[in-house]
Formats: sequence, structure tokens, C-alpha cells
Amino acid sequence: MQLEQTVVADSGEDLGDGLYAILGNDSDEQDFMFYYDTNGVLRGEIPVLYYRSHRLLFDDDGLMWFSASTHHMAAMNRLGKLEKIYDLGSDYILHHDYAMDANGDIVLLATEMGRDDNAVQDQVIKLNTSTGSVTRLVDFGELFADYKASTTHAGTDESDSSAQNRWDWLHCNTIQLLDDGSALFSARETSTIIKVDDLESDPTVDYMIGEPSVWAGTDEVSSFLTKDGDFSDTGGQHSITYVADDSLPDGQYYLYMFDNNFGTSLTRPDFDWTVIDGISTELSSDTAKSQYRKYLVDENAGTYTEVSSFDVPYSPYVSSAQELDNGQILIDSGMKGLFGQYNEDGDLLAQFKMTLNSAYVYRVYKYDFSGFYFD
Repeated sequence: MQLEQTVVADSGEDLGDGLYAILGNDSDEQDFMFYYDTNGVLRGEIPVLYYRSHRLLFDDDGLMWFSASTHHMAAMNRLGKLEKIYDLGSDYILHHDYAMDANGDIVLLATEMGRDDNAVQDQVIKLNTSTGSVTRLVDFGELFADYKASTTHAGTDESDSSAQNRWDWLHCNTIQLLDDGSALFSARETSTIIKVDDLESDPTVDYMIGEPSVWAGTDEVSSFLTKDGDFSDTGGQHSITYVADDSLPDGQYYLYMFDNNFGTSLTRPDFDWTVIDGISTELSSDTAKSQYRKYLVDENAGTYTEVSSFDVPYSPYVSSAQELDNGQILIDSGMKGLFGQYNEDGDLLAQFKMTLNSAYVYRVYKYDFSGFYFD
């Protein structure tokens, strides 16, 4: 099995080591997480129960963790044996992302089941990887009660295909855990990046990044960092990634993402997204572009500035960006079924196309699997 290569790497071009992990090409048949090499040749298939895996996590015991459904997290050893399979239970289902904390437990984005208000995709839970117990860390509906109340009951829950009239007012799609116990969240429905302090003990909102007018009339509008420079804010960003850099002073870090550049909110139908310069409001467009975008965040000054960006194929929903060890950047434009590697200047070096089973390829990340599949 070999993928179509829409752009073939030049002779001698080094795309680096590792395998592309295809995370979510959903279908009504048996679903898999696929591994492809840098020639687009299929090297492995990991079956999942349904839904998708969202990323791979490697613990200190040599196990690889991934989601196998909306309910199940699994830990696999390097020989392919599933050593642990945990069911999240009847209270929550997984939505879109998870991360491993300093204790080796897994913090997950989730939907709480059986809610009277039908709110979805606004919870954060923790899975104890020793016992399998699940606890709630954050209800964003409580943190942002005023904003939630200002939105309309609209949306669907794509992790539950039978769900209708869901209140998808925030739609978190990425979590990044920081060493100090704080966390960064990407909220698609508000095109906002949110930092929460003391996530696992006493969660409070530290600051937010994005277009403040989305939150006009709420207390949170005063929590936004100041944009330093002339650049557009994001529209429905995905796959935000925190990068610590020893060359930066304390209080500064880099943050990069796939900026879908799509302005929409089912729960805010009257909001004019064109307040963000250059944003697209079209689900399908022959001219719109998404972007790889990288910020320098200065918590001391309360600012963020763009340090790098370039256009990539337009994908109004889903998608991912990943900076690789060789300095290249892997981009998945999910609704196009395209993923490829770019250099730091945004020049496309190689690109592959997947046949879509339904609507999109959710994410593509590259892993070297050092110490797991490879020495």
C-alpha cells in the first residue's frame, strides 16, 4: 500500500526519520491508526474499536498510550500487546485530545453524558493510569458561566453520531500541559486559546489569546493578552503546541498551531467574524488559505507576537501542525486529505494524499518511536 505523492521530495532531500501516524480517517468499517514512512509506504495498522486515536503518549514504563474509542484508553508494549485497557465509564466520553501529566496519568478533553442542558465538549477529566479511576478537573461551563449563558443551544457532537441539538458552546480541541501545573487549551468555537492555572488542584483562568470582541460583555474580555504587531488572529485553530526554549527569558515561550482561518460559531450566529482581517467564512472555497502560525508569548509583558507563518491548503475544520526535529514542519490539511512537510520558509518539500473515508483526516503526527519500535 502506497499513498499518492502529489509533491515528490527532491533527490537527496532529507525528510527525517520516523513514521507518519494517521490519526482519524473515520469510516463505518473497521477503523485503524495507520503508519506510513516518508515514501508513503504503509508500515503498520493499529486497529481501534471506533472513533479514532488522537495522539500517541509514551510513559516511563515503555508503554504507548492511545485512544481506541470514545470510551477506551489503551497502553501497548513494543511487541504489540495491550497491557492496559481502561474504560472511562458511563459519565464521560473522550473528545479530541489528551496529554500525560508529570505523574504519568492522562488528562483528557471530554463530554459529560446525561446533562440536562446537553452541553458537550467542555469538560476536562483525569484518568489514573494505575487504577483506571476517572475524576473531573474542570467544567468550563462553570469557569465561563456568563459566556456560556450568552450562547444559543446549537451544534452537534461529532464523537456521538446519534446526538442532536447539542450545546457546543466552546469546543475544546487541544490540550497542552505545562511543567508548572498550568495548561493551554484551544477552543474552536470561540477561536480562543485559553491558559488555566493549577489545572489539577484549583483551576483558574490566567489569560486568553485571540479576538477579544468574541467575549464582549463578559468578565473574561479583560483577560486577553495584547497583540504586539500587525497580524490577524486565528479562526478556529487546531493542534496548538507549547514550546519551551532555553534561549528565552523566564515568562516567554513559543506557541504554534494550524490556523484554520475559518470564522464560524453555531452558538453565536450573529457574530461578525470578518472583524478578523482576512478570515474566511466559507466552508468551501477555491481561494481561501489556512496557515501555519507561530507566536512568541511574553507573559511578563502580557503580549503575543507572530514570529512565523505561511499559507497551507485550506481546511476549515480539524487538521494539525507539528515542528519536527530536523526543523521541518509537518502539516495535515484534514478536509483536503493532504499532509506534507515544509521547510521553515514555508516551501513544500513533499506531500501525500489520502482517500477520505468520510469527511477528513483528523490529524497526522510523526513519531520516531525511539526506544519503542526502534533502538
